[in-house]
Amino acid sequence: MEQGDWLRELALLHLGDDLHRSALSHNGYDDTAFDVMLGIADLLESDHGWSTEQSEAWLDRMGLWEENF
Repeated sequence: MEQGDWLRELALLHLGDDLHRSALSHNGYDDTAFDVMLGIADLLESDHGWSTEQSEAWLDRMGLWEENF
């Protein structure tokens, strides 16, 4: 993977982390943040070679499927 690809992947992961922190402080993901997190996972799979299992595990770690934090 080229440096630009790594930087884009890192930027996606930082965005996900920022959304996760916001969700923690607001007792969960709002609809838009939830959709963005799914979009990030899709991009990580399609553009950065992540497997479905890897992106699902990331979404789990980010608490996307939890009802309450």
